[in-house]
Amino acid sequence: MRTPEMRSKKDCCSMIDIDLHLHTHYSDGTESPKDLVERAHREGLRTIAITDHDGIDGVRAAVRAGIPLGMRVIPGLEFSTEWQSEGLDCESEKHTMHVLGYGIDLESKPLQDKMQEIRKSRAERNEKLYRAFREKGIELGQEELEVDSPGKFVGKRSFAATFVKKGFADSIEEAFASRHLMADPAIRSIRKEKTSSGEAIRIIHQAGGKAFLAHPFQLDYPSLLRDPERFRQRLVLVVGRLSALGLDGLECYYPTHDQERTDFLLALADQNMMLVSIGSDDHGPGARKIKKIHSFQTKADPDRLRWIELL
Repeated sequence: MRTPEMRSKKDCCSMIDIDLHLHTHYSDGTESPKDLVERAHREGLRTIAITDHDGIDGVRAAVRAGIPLGMRVIPGLEFSTEWQSEGLDCESEKHTMHVLGYGIDLESKPLQDKMQEIRKSRAERNEKLYRAFREKGIELGQEELEVDSPGKFVGKRSFAATFVKKGFADSIEEAFASRHLMADPAIRSIRKEKTSSGEAIRIIHQAGGKAFLAHPFQLDYPSLLRDPERFRQRLVLVVGRLSALGLDGLECYYPTHDQERTDFLLALADQNMMLVSIGSDDHGPGARKIKKIHSFQTKADPDRLRWIELL
């Protein structure tokens, strides 16, 4: 029998059989919805949410895959959003944040309309990237980038993966860091239109879902990254503003959140009368080694997650 000292982090921190932040190859994950659900089941999960970036195409297949396994698969998504910080004591500019939606009605017209708008914006962005790389002497095409993406999702990571395949970089990380490739200022400036945080919250609510701020400690405030105390002060203000827009909760249990960060977010959720969620942000085998199912540093309180039963 193992002593308490011998127990692994997985033993200590994975007692909850819920994970509400998982990605498939319908965004930047590496697995099909079916493979993801089956792996989650093998890992001991019983309730999961599929939260692909700005898309819901993989949700139905995941729900179907969960039925014979007795798995509950909650329809979800992760909006990439922009939020205007003007009015706070910081840079008066837009910053990016991710908003998770749980328990959404996939047939919601406002949601369907937004998905169509995002697909169009992504396609237009990709065309600009094709032209920009062509001007640099690198020929790429839609079909080439779709080869390694059965979900047909082509994002910036798809470009980086293709550069690795072509031998222009040794890894996806290197492709993103190279000023000859993805880090070229001309390439970095080409972006798809992002949804405003307020609109994302509204669309999620119109679809009957709950809106949560994903990984709050990853908010895009570059000038504050080296000043943890000021960052926390900013986070308090931002969450207060988002609460006024209808945000329902915070993703408090997350792989990069130690006990201090987790406790801070739990208190912030209580202060704003918000719900609490748990999510690993797992993108599949071979991707993001830190963010994996059961890779939490802290043990979740089951009582904080009772609301999930009502979704």
